[in-house]
Amino acid sequence: MVCKNDQIDAEHVMSVKYLADFDQAIQCPTWGYPTAGAYHRDASSVDSVLSIRIPCLAVHAEDDPVCMPEP
Repeated sequence: MVCKNDQIDAEHVMSVKYLADFDQAIQCPTWGYPTAGAYHRDASSVDSVLSIRIPCLAVHAEDDPVCMPEP
């Protein structure tokens, strides 16, 4: 596999199993984030959701890995 971004290890990318590992291998070098956590925080919609000032209906699947059920 050939990769145009010399900061990305294409062989490593092909072996990742988890999304956070993919983000660390691809997103961080592509966008300049130091860690996958920093990327996730910046990509999160939490600030936007907290800014909603009108009634809003959000629907997601029960097994959605991004939206956790309320305790």
